[in-house]
Amino acid sequence: MKDVTVSEILSQHVEALNAGRIAEAERLAAGPGREELAGLFNMAGRLKTAMKPVTPRAEFVANLKQRLIRESQAGHQKIERRQQLAWAAVGVGGLVYSISLFVMGIRATWWMLGVVALLLGWRKRPALVKAPQAVRR
Repeated sequence: MKDVTVSEILSQHVEALNAGRIAEAERLAAGPGREELAGLFNMAGRLKTAMKPVTPRAEFVANLKQRLIRESQAGHQKIERRQQLAWAAVGVGGLVYSISLFVMGIRATWWMLGVVALLLGWRKRPALVKAPQAVRR
């Protein structure tokens, strides 16, 4: 027997049990070559009789719903706060970059003016004129 066939047979058996079609479930279990599955069919039948569907109380469902909504909102607020902090960091970084770029531009301009002044001789100091000194004898 193939694994796919076994899983299909077990699935049909469980569906028949869940739908309340006991005769169909017994027919599936009694088919030819199903002796090796007898233990599984027996266990499925016992589980069906032992486990009854349970529905939660309305109060529990309401509390769970409120708690999930609160936690979801708290999660969204935390994410929004992180995004705000990230954008603030980007803004501060951009401001620092702009100021440093401005300062570097001023320094570069000052340096260029110094080079131009040097080339044109504007920074040339006047030659020292030696005053005649009295000769001592």
